Amino acid sequence: MNVKPAHRPVPRIASGLADFYWLRVPRRLARASPTVAAHALDGSYLSRHPMAGALSPPAAAALGLVLGAAHPGPTYSRSVIVMGLLVATGFVAASLGMAALVGYAVGDLFLHGPIDDVSGVDRLVPLLITYAVMAFVVVLAPTATTAIRSSVRRAVATKLGDGAGATLIVTTVFGAAVAGLLVYTWTRSAAVLIRPVFTWHGSQPEAPDIRPLQTGRVWALVAAAIAATVARAVAEERLRLRARHDPRHEALAVSVALRAHVVAADPARRISSRVAAGVATAFVLSGMIAGFVQGVLVAAFFTAVLLARDALNRSGARAVRLFQKVPAIVRFALAFLVARQVVESILSRAWDSGSRSTFEPLLYATCAAAAIVTVLSGRRPAPELALFTEDVARRTR
Repeated sequence: MNVKPAHRPVPRIASGLADFYWLRVPRRLARASPTVAAHALDGSYLSRHPMAGALSPPAAAALGLVLGAAHPGPTYSRSVIVMGLLVATGFVAASLGMAALVGYAVGDLFLHGPIDDVSGVDRLVPLLITYAVMAFVVVLAPTATTAIRSSVRRAVATKLGDGAGATLIVTTVFGAAVAGLLVYTWTRSAAVLIRPVFTWHGSQPEAPDIRPLQTGRVWALVAAAIAATVARAVAEERLRLRARHDPRHEALAVSVALRAHVVAADPARRISSRVAAGVATAFVLSGMIAGFVQGVLVAAFFTAVLLARDALNRSGARAVRLFQKVPAIVRFALAFLVARQVVESILSRAWDSGSRSTFEPLLYATCAAAAIVTVLSGRRPAPELALFTEDVARRTR
């Protein structure tokens, strides 16, 4: 008589949950927004271990829920521990960062309670801004770091070998450097960007509310991002060497990339998505914006920048193609250096003229830097889409 071991159903259940989180959810998200689905796919390496793939998303959401309910002060900026845990979660996987941020928002809105008896829309809108600001460092920055690290790895692997230890070291160092730089840059602006949670109620942030973002404590956040990036790089390399591979994730990545390509090819959908992105950017920068008219101008500016970038990428000009062949890390470094020089020039001239009582110089510097990074960083086709396009070209020749 054969009796199945009692422990076998557990991996089966875990595999089912992992498939739900890492395949079904991104597939459904892709129908609404390929961009959001791409972020939800970041971290699919965790699904190669069924238990990790099954437990990590709900664990991240639960962590965010607890932090949102228990954090001190009006928002996360008062606690380095809260911010550090969210940052580390995001750099382990952007999809986990999304789950943690959603959990944090639920805990903050429904369990934390209003601050200074403010409720309703007056409380909701400023808090939504703080969540958008946090999304940059727990979702967008990790995804950008992963993309740059993958680009560096492909370039290094062609020289040193795919399984070489030096490839892992070089790739990890570059990824850690990018992660630390992005988090540090975020800390320089977050204290200003979260101001609406205070100013929209007629108050001003107190010293404890922003001190963690303006003192040496920011290095704890940088360290959290670097540590998570290194741990992720090592885990991914070990899985790669063990040949743990699921072709369904590659197929889904190709599907998401194709959906994004279809959206970009449709003029109406492309323009509407860029307008939405411009409005969202102005919404995030509202802590620097004075008045409705200035907000409309900022939204129009970023919409124009995004449309200009799309026009350049679709132009097929030889100079654009050559620039896009430059490794992502080089383009990122160039954009950062140019943007930094422009920001320093704008701010130094404003300070020399005595304009220290307004956020306008900082707003202009931020808009200029974001435009430079957006255009110079460019947008290369997703690797999955590039492979698909090459395969189609070979089959049609």
